[in-house]
Amino acid sequence: MAAKGKIAVVGCGLIGRSWAMLFASGGYDVVIYDKDETASLDALTTIEEELHKLESLTLLRGDLSAEEQVKLISRAEDLETCVKDAFFVQESVPECVEMKKIIFNKLDKLATDDMILSSSTSCITPSTFSESLKHRSQVLVAHPVSQTLS
Repeated sequence: MAAKGKIAVVGCGLIGRSWAMLFASGGYDVVIYDKDETASLDALTTIEEELHKLESLTLLRGDLSAEEQVKLISRAEDLETCVKDAFFVQESVPECVEMKKIIFNKLDKLATDDMILSSSTSCITPSTFSESLKHRSQVLVAHPVSQTLS
């Protein structure tokens, strides 16, 4: 099974985990990163459990099995490794303007001219954290509906 391309997910809370699961269900190679190493390690465990739970309830998205989807998701120990060679970056850090500015400034330095930079913000306008970026025209907002079954 060859992945369709690499997607980076920055932030491993509920929304970041949900994005990782959604992208893997579509056959993408997903690399997750969180500045808190424990959060990214826990995310891998939680994602695997959730995917198997969804499969057992016949609610799993896509044509791949839970195990195939799990194999598409890995973690990086640093932001640079996470986004290297990705065509799409999904930021899912907490809803804090300053935090988003910091992350997007870092992403801007790592981004290629054709990399999509997406934010999971639900109430912060993207211009608030992207106005000074070189790649600001590549920034968009996308917010998921959680597929977690807690």
